Amino acid sequence: MGQRLKEAEQSGGPAAKDAVLSTYTAAVRNNGAATVADFFRKGEKMEVCLRVIGLMDGGAFDIKPGTPMHPELQALVQYFER
Repeated sequence: MGQRLKEAEQSGGPAAKDAVLSTYTAAVRNNGAATVADFFRKGEKMEVCLRVIGLMDGGAFDIKPGTPMHPELQALVQYFER
């Protein structure tokens, strides 16, 4: 992300960097809020929290080679490592 912000600033100045950061932040917040809302539609608060903690402890949210988005994320990493 740091490399993307640097690239935006180099090509369009501070305003471009701020626009990229704002868009990214909004997307993360909106996706996070939607995910949390979806979790809580599936049961009582305590039950949901315990289930999510179990998923985290079990590595369900880890990004690794078998993760569906892994190839796309690897491509992003490779692009920005240039």
